[in-house]
Amino acid sequence: MNFSGIIKLNKRAYCVLFLLAVVFVYLQFFKAATSENVSLFYMLEVAIHAAQAGGSLVVSTRNNLKIHSKGKTAEGKDDSVTSADYFSHCAMLGIITRALPQVTLISEENGINCEKESAAQTYNQPLNLQFDYPAAYVEASDVTIWIDPLDATVEYTEKLYQYVTTMVCVAVNGKPIIGVIHQPFNESTSWAVVGFGHSANLNEKVHGTDSNLPKIIISRSHSGTIEQTLK
Repeated sequence: MNFSGIIKLNKRAYCVLFLLAVVFVYLQFFKAATSENVSLFYMLEVAIHAAQAGGSLVVSTRNNLKIHSKGKTAEGKDDSVTSADYFSHCAMLGIITRALPQVTLISEENGINCEKESAAQTYNQPLNLQFDYPAAYVEASDVTIWIDPLDATVEYTEKLYQYVTTMVCVAVNGKPIIGVIHQPFNESTSWAVVGFGHSANLNEKVHGTDSNLPKIIISRSHSGTIEQTLK
């Protein structure tokens, strides 16, 4: 009997399996070498830092504003943007991209050349906050950070400063995991991390005049049809 054909086939099979094993090991090594893990609480610290830095500029530039219109909202109201939006955007963008260059960043404002804005270089020092939670890490490539450099722009131009905030949201694989809301005019920062905890100020209870009545908060600029629906 002639077994040479069978022996030759087996050698090929071994070669193929060997090559597949080499490719598999290489891909695993390449993935480990190129992927980076990032701490949730480091991202929280960066988010707080960015929100507070942007808020500081929102406060400091309130009396020297340049106001532009981006068009109309769906409700037909002016969709305004101010120089404070841009300064805050550049500060927040600068902080986050320097601290977390490997994540995706999306801002409410875009198309701004921040290299011309001195605000982007204003805040460089980390806060060095301490969080009493166990370490938690995610892959940086799975992270998207959303920022709103100045929420309630219309109210800001009307000097209704109690409504003004700067905000950061950190999403992992599209799911919000970290939220930071900073109120610059009363220097209050609230944050939460899903599955871990939140800032102490969120423990405070708000006492209404009648706890049996529902409380509904709606946007003045983007209310849609909610007012008519409630009536």
